[in-house]
Amino acid sequence: MEQKALMLEKLKGELIEATGLQNVNIDNIHNHEPIFGPEGNINLDSLDALELVMLLEKNFDIKLKGKSSATVLFKNFDVLGDYIIKETPEETLNKYLSQ
Repeated sequence: MEQKALMLEKLKGELIEATGLQNVNIDNIHNHEPIFGPEGNINLDSLDALELVMLLEKNFDIKLKGKSSATVLFKNFDVLGDYIIKETPEETLNKYLSQ
């Protein structure tokens, strides 16, 4: 499995745990579907967005500036994954994947 796919699978698992969505299966969260709103399979809300922001800061040292950047990045997991890969040093990413 490629690095992005592995990273997203782990991040999705952490997000499910952080938001208390135990009834959601990682396999049902498709990378191309919206992360927030009723169009996606997990239907996260603004409180869940804070959890996701905290996971990005903790795991990848990514700090989002403003709501507009979060809106673009949180379109779907494909977009978010590309951004994480682009902005995260290889060493940090490898450390995250090995934990």
